[in-house]
Amino acid sequence: RPLHTLRSIVVPVDIEHRDDTALVRVAELSAGSGAAVTALSVVLAGDDEHDLTQAEIRVRTPAARALGGRFPDNWSFRALLAETAQEGILFAAEDQDLVVLTSHGRTGLARLLEGSVAEDVVDQCPVSVLVAR
Repeated sequence: RPLHTLRSIVVPVDIEHRDDTALVRVAELSAGSGAAVTALSVVLAGDDEHDLTQAEIRVRTPAARALGGRFPDNWSFRALLAETAQEGILFAAEDQDLVVLTSHGRTGLARLLEGSVAEDVVDQCPVSVLVAR
């Protein structure tokens, strides 16, 4: 979807991977546009961790690392429960202008077995998506 104004950005954070590329890009975009940022943690249904408050706290660690420990006033943190990461991201994207995420670059057999969250989100998202590498 064409992006005319940038008021709100959601950035899904995979706390299992230490790739802060998306968070760094979002910080740059937000600083330049003033857009509000929501750092998102998707908790998968069936996982041992069902405490959304704890997941919301855990997503702050990579954000703090990417931002040098300081959170601008326009940043917020959200955790939600979903069947898949894609489902959670797409739900959170509904009221945003942009989704920024990273790709783990799965190809070949790994792509067939595990799928690609980034590719699925790009294909299905109702708002603009930026894949940061």
